[in-house]
Amino acid sequence: MILFGCTKLYEVGIAIQTLKSISTPISTLDKIGELVVSRERLESFLNDESFKGSIKVTREPTRKLIGDIDAIFNSLGERAKEGDNLLENLKSNPIEFNLSTSLVAFEHVFKEETNTWNTFIATPVAAYDVKVLIDDGTKLYEGVDLENRCPEAMDDIKAGARCLAFDLYTSSGFHFHRANESVILKYMKHLGAESANRNLGAYITALEEKDAPKGIIMCLSNLKDLYRNPLMHPEHSIESRADAIALCNCIHASIASIIRVMTESS
Repeated sequence: MILFGCTKLYEVGIAIQTLKSISTPISTLDKIGELVVSRERLESFLNDESFKGSIKVTREPTRKLIGDIDAIFNSLGERAKEGDNLLENLKSNPIEFNLSTSLVAFEHVFKEETNTWNTFIATPVAAYDVKVLIDDGTKLYEGVDLENRCPEAMDDIKAGARCLAFDLYTSSGFHFHRANESVILKYMKHLGAESANRNLGAYITALEEKDAPKGIIMCLSNLKDLYRNPLMHPEHSIESRADAIALCNCIHASIASIIRVMTESS
């Protein structure tokens, strides 16, 4: 998955429209300036790493179009070497050129290739910043010392947030539960609690035996009854964004509470 700026595509469109609007022959320097800017935009598009795997067929027509623009610049350079006033030279002897063939080829291929791109829009998820969910979901846990207390939970939190951004609700739930389990196991080790079975019910029992705070026990019990157990059966899944967000919030409460208690008791 690659994040790219739509502005780059907009600039390509502007470059093409500008080139189409420049009529031959060129007799003024302002038209040269428009060619320079259009060439820079095409070159930037061609070299943009985010499009590296997507621009295949379009590469050659883009290079051809840039080459035709360079031919105009070369002609201009030869005139500059002659030592005459360039503006006067253009007025008396305008530069003839023909970009129409290259423009038509580029537009046709560019339209066809971009139409094959699998481009999606990640719509807003409640009040969450979608870019934060995709780039680094651990920012949802700002102020919670995961990095020092339970770094092994961070990858699952990132994955869970990313799944939430793309409406993969059940996958999001699994990753958040895995993150929560990592924190619980770290807390159990902190308390010296042990469990022969690896399930949330057994963890709760082990924590109760070590007199873990009632608030944490209640939080984990609610997670077990409302979310964890139903999610463990293939016939069940998280069907709605509201349920996915609710689970995300419940696990946030669990992890934040456990990390806080661990920090305070260290």
